[in-house]
Amino acid sequence: MLKDVLTLSGSVRYDKQTNFKGKLTPRFTAVIRVAKDNNIRLSYQTAYRFPSNQNQFISLRLGGGSSYLIGCLPQFQTYYKLNSTLPVM
Repeated sequence: MLKDVLTLSGSVRYDKQTNFKGKLTPRFTAVIRVAKDNNIRLSYQTAYRFPSNQNQFISLRLGGGSSYLIGCLPQFQTYYKLNSTLPVM
């Protein structure tokens, strides 16, 4: 009975980028046939987008002050002394 009424499917996507650990993103769907040529589709998925090259490597001084727009790579933590109490130069 459910063979003609319910269809289930699932998939997993794996993405890896040089500067970041790999991520798994799952997707699940269910299609329910309510009448001939009429279906209801339910789906669930998650997504992940790695930062662009600009988002990773930017090091831009903003205005004339000591404000910077910095990238998200771990080496910026050390370069800008964000892990210490020392003033930024």
